[in-house]
Amino acid sequence: MPCEIRETKSKAHFTGVNPVEKMKHKELTAKIIECAYKVHNSLGFGFLEAVYQNALLIELLKAGLRAEKEKKIQVYPIVAKVENAAGPRHP
Repeated sequence: MPCEIRETKSKAHFTGVNPVEKMKHKELTAKIIECAYKVHNSLGFGFLEAVYQNALLIELLKAGLRAEKEKKIQVYPIVAKVENAAGPRHP
């Protein structure tokens, strides 16, 4: 079911979205954001990305959330033949 956004004077209203589904992950999201703020406030800026990743992992685990470091995944590119808009070119 498509979602529409209607603007009102106070705020946007979403139609076609179950309110329970909209709030489904609110608590989890709040915990993750809180952990990210802790890392940011304690480390500041200027470190390599790996430092922040490790610190965030520690904070997520301390908050009782399941988390793990980046996992390697295989990515298979989509191979497509792209032709000129005027059609294929002939030598």
